[in-house]
Amino acid sequence: MKSKAAIYVRLSREDEDKIDQQKESRSIINQINALQAIAEENGFLVYKVYSDDGYSGSDFNRPALRALLSDVEQKKFQVLLIKDLSRLGRSLHKVGELIENIFPFYGIRVISVNDKYDSNTYKDDLSIIFRTFLNDYYLKEFKKKCRKVRIHYSQTKHLNYYSKYGYRYDDNGKEIIDEYAADIVRAIYLYIGYHTYSCGAVANKLNAENVLTRSAYATSVLGLKALHRKAPNKWTADMVWSIATDYEYCGHSINWIRHKKEEQVLLKNTHCRIISEELFSKVQKQIKNHSKVKLTLEHLGKKIVDIQTEKNLLFSKKQQIYFLRDGNKRIYSIAKKDLEEVVSLELIYMIEVCIEQYRTKKQEKDKQILKKLQCDYATLIEDNFQGKVDKISFQKREKILLKKIREIEKKEQESDLTNEVLDYQKLLKQWKNRRLIDYQTMNALLEKVHILECKDNSITIKLNISTTKY
Repeated sequence: MKSKAAIYVRLSREDEDKIDQQKESRSIINQINALQAIAEENGFLVYKVYSDDGYSGSDFNRPALRALLSDVEQKKFQVLLIKDLSRLGRSLHKVGELIENIFPFYGIRVISVNDKYDSNTYKDDLSIIFRTFLNDYYLKEFKKKCRKVRIHYSQTKHLNYYSKYGYRYDDNGKEIIDEYAADIVRAIYLYIGYHTYSCGAVANKLNAENVLTRSAYATSVLGLKALHRKAPNKWTADMVWSIATDYEYCGHSINWIRHKKEEQVLLKNTHCRIISEELFSKVQKQIKNHSKVKLTLEHLGKKIVDIQTEKNLLFSKKQQIYFLRDGNKRIYSIAKKDLEEVVSLELIYMIEVCIEQYRTKKQEKDKQILKKLQCDYATLIEDNFQGKVDKISFQKREKILLKKIREIEKKEQESDLTNEVLDYQKLLKQWKNRRLIDYQTMNALLEKVHILECKDNSITIKLNISTTKY
């Protein structure tokens, strides 16, 4: 009569190599196949396979091991086949208790293939148990050394195994800036930092302009292996947020030890920067403000007021109209599209006027400064002729005045607008083409929109601009 054999296999979490989420690991299958072949060679009848997949050897409360020991007590099989003794566990005391006491007490023959151990031929040689203990000891020591190496690298070099969006590896394996992706990163920071866009609004803008997502760009253009089964083809607010809050774009490395936040290591100036420290700080403040105060992006909310009744217009999402109501009676209504186009055109005109006024004031101020400098220079020449100043003082003063005069004259020839105003000028071109300003900008610039008159298809409005934003 053939002896019944039980097969026990285990794979720790550290060694997992899944075929897919629903199947056992490849190592588990290999263990089972090898042990079944041993059972067939020795004429054993396989009673049952006990499998603990993804359990540590230090855990002796494993479900399959508990079931195995329960069947041992009921003497449901006579032979136990294992790959090696470490599959039973990594505690010298507990494994020794199983091998020396429990299994012999119930008449279970234990065969460990890799250890070349058979309890039937075992003659009080404790070396087999000590070898298991030493294997466990060396494994722990190896893990300690690996951890020390990880800590050393995290404290000394930029760790980036998969190039971040905005960077790529050259032919020599060196990380360099990818100009196309870097321009998208800069645009994201500028939209949030200077134009007060939310992350969602930036995502919508990138999608409208058909900009490739970072995953799609990495796989389709750079030829990298996908991190996900399918690269997302649409930008989301989370994608934009992860880029907008990544300090590594400032040229610094944030290394993690075992992905624990408390073990974060910051290394300064380890690679080329894409974003300045000032812009990064500005963007973080804007993101923090957006998280506290969520602006209404679907419509202008309570900013539209009827000038005569001083009542706010209501908005119907279903009909897409703004309307004024007195009790149950609707006084008038305006199509959302028509009103917002009128508001946009008026706002565009006001921005153009303000930019021109700003330019004129700057020019007038520069002319006044230039006139004073010219007067000072003429006085200096006259004092020199009259001998009121010595030669060295005259030359120093003359050099300073001429330098300032040339700077002012150069400003008159070139545009002397601030970066923020120049950004608005660029946006004006886009707004004029579409005849519509985005809700984010309108909400930021407008205090109130007064409806002066609404007859037939004619709308007359007056805008109150936010002095803090404009």
